[in-house]
Amino acid sequence: MLIIGTLSGTSMNAKEFLLCEIKSEDKIKPLEYFKDNYSQDEKEILTDLTLNGGDTEKIALAHDIVGISFSRSLKKFLKEIVKQPEVIGFHGQTVFHKENGKKGIKALTLQIGEPSFLSLMAKKPVVYDFRKSDISAGGRGAPLSPLIHYILFRKYAKKICVVNLGGIANISIIEGDDFYKVRGFDIGPANALSNFITKQKLKKEFDPNGKYASKGKIIENSFHKILKIFDRSRKKTSLGFEIEQAKKICNEILKEEKAEDAIRTVIEVSVKLISDELNMIKPSLAIFCGGGVRNSLFMKRIKEDSKVPAVISDELGIKSEYIEPMLFAFLAYTRIRNKRINMKNITGAKIPYLPGKISLM
Repeated sequence: MLIIGTLSGTSMNAKEFLLCEIKSEDKIKPLEYFKDNYSQDEKEILTDLTLNGGDTEKIALAHDIVGISFSRSLKKFLKEIVKQPEVIGFHGQTVFHKENGKKGIKALTLQIGEPSFLSLMAKKPVVYDFRKSDISAGGRGAPLSPLIHYILFRKYAKKICVVNLGGIANISIIEGDDFYKVRGFDIGPANALSNFITKQKLKKEFDPNGKYASKGKIIENSFHKILKIFDRSRKKTSLGFEIEQAKKICNEILKEEKAEDAIRTVIEVSVKLISDELNMIKPSLAIFCGGGVRNSLFMKRIKEDSKVPAVISDELGIKSEYIEPMLFAFLAYTRIRNKRINMKNITGAKIPYLPGKISLM
């Protein structure tokens, strides 16, 4: 089955699309990759919504803007590729995620992007709203990535940690072939805070290879203030709201400090959180993926402070950028085939469930 998986991460750097061929739960082959950017207006609307919230009109507008934006990008991708998808797995854009929801709900989450714009344009079924399915089944809605990490990487060592360096750094702990022993959780920020600062202060999308961070120094007081937000003793499996709290601290830092120092400070927060986690788990191999692997300073600092053997997924033949869209292609595959997934050991979902809903126009 040919399926496109698509998403935009919390950093909102790009809309990513990956065409996959999926023959079975263990046979997933990436075929074609494409990414496209939000317009400046779109990005400003979404950034404002995630930072400041909004009324129902603001949310409704953003929901349709994301759907239309993704449908336009998808149209470009479909024109570029020869093989056409049978199904599309659409994650949408996360604008809110907070664990410990009210009234017995484990988490509150909102991924916006009206899927009917995509299904109408492509004339294909679109599977969407994956995280709400998990929450409905009693889970926290995140992380979902341990599922694809297990499929792709379990064969490489007896005890593996897969660390995804997206906007948020999340970790999957894989020991052998038993999926029900897999654990996963969010650690803290990876690129979200450094990208936020470079956009706010330097008008750049990200800090290429740590160019600006390498010129900066740690602002000790701010370092500890941000680190406290992500204290693991609070035992949260998924993060989102905490990232927005930290961004507000970053705004305060930028009123008085140089951008280079602010970027170095948040990078070192991430390095400490990730390295401490790896040193505590002591895997036989750590595999890194996600956009953060392209930041040479970030990777250098993690490898310096963590004491475990480490590789980038590219070194194993799987490009870092492919992994997250591959996850949503796989979830769409399971939904279309009416196969339930069991995420009890990862998200706390109480029962197996069908991931996502289907839009067909």
